[in-house]
Amino acid sequence: MLSAAAEKELANAESLLSAGDATKAEASFLKAEGLAPKNAKPLVGRARAILASLGLPFDLSSAKGYPAKEKRVAEARKILAAAEKLSPTYATAYVEAGRAALMVGDESSALAELDKAVALAPDDAEAVSARGIAKLALGKGDDAIKDLKKSVDLDPKSAPRRRNYATALLLQGQPEAAVKSYEEALKLDPTSAGARNDLGAALLQLGDVPRAIKELELAVKQAPNEAVFRVVLGFAYQSAKRWTDAESAYKEAIKLDAQRVSAWVNLGSLYIQMGKKDDARTALKKALSLDPKEQRAKIMLEDLDAPPAAASTNVKPVPPPPAPKK
Repeated sequence: MLSAAAEKELANAESLLSAGDATKAEASFLKAEGLAPKNAKPLVGRARAILASLGLPFDLSSAKGYPAKEKRVAEARKILAAAEKLSPTYATAYVEAGRAALMVGDESSALAELDKAVALAPDDAEAVSARGIAKLALGKGDDAIKDLKKSVDLDPKSAPRRRNYATALLLQGQPEAAVKSYEEALKLDPTSAGARNDLGAALLQLGDVPRAIKELELAVKQAPNEAVFRVVLGFAYQSAKRWTDAESAYKEAIKLDAQRVSAWVNLGSLYIQMGKKDDARTALKKALSLDPKEQRAKIMLEDLDAPPAAASTNVKPVPPPPAPKK
């Protein structure tokens, strides 16, 4: 049992975390730990606040290459290990430990932690969903679909869970089913710009470019500062041969996020289609400066500089795949 003071502090910490103030939430959870040193909830809360403060997705190796953030993930994992020791049956601790392990590329630990969470709480939608998202990130698409479908069945009124299920379907080559699930998510939450963007991406896979453009334009209107939405919209315009609109969308994406490799690659491919070879080279070289392993940019640059008879078919632009959400 938690004391009234500890309950109050935990509630305050959760409120701060929900409001996006991870730093103050971490401090509040730490205070709650002092009030309830034998309870795992404040520990897990503090770890959640640490992970939230990083501004990274719960995706495979998302913290790799950022030493300071890797250090913070390691700190969170240590705290969660203490929580698991304190309360071995507290499923939430294993859920967060699995997410943290995934962020630093510890695949085996991530699945082991999440398997434990689901074993402890098989009917908890959050635990099942977290494992499904991890499986999707680890390339276990069919298993991911099973978990994410179950999470929808357990929590049918959750728009994010339907969106995650739709994303798994889309990434596993089932765009028609994905469209239906995205539509269901939007019925539950019409304000979700992310779900609308992902619906547009799914419609593009089905070849319904006119409807995709409508959905993507609305997504950009709902979330004008999301660079990735503008990249997908640019791809849709490019598919419709609306060159000027596509160029504008890619450039707006770059203004919002100059490190967005997909925007530079697709801009380069657009310039190739428009016959602007010098501009294409500039855009593709910029993409390679950001990601030297970007294969599409490499191939397109080689084609630009090759004799006409030796050039391969132009590499088509691709929209960034939708990303599962927590």
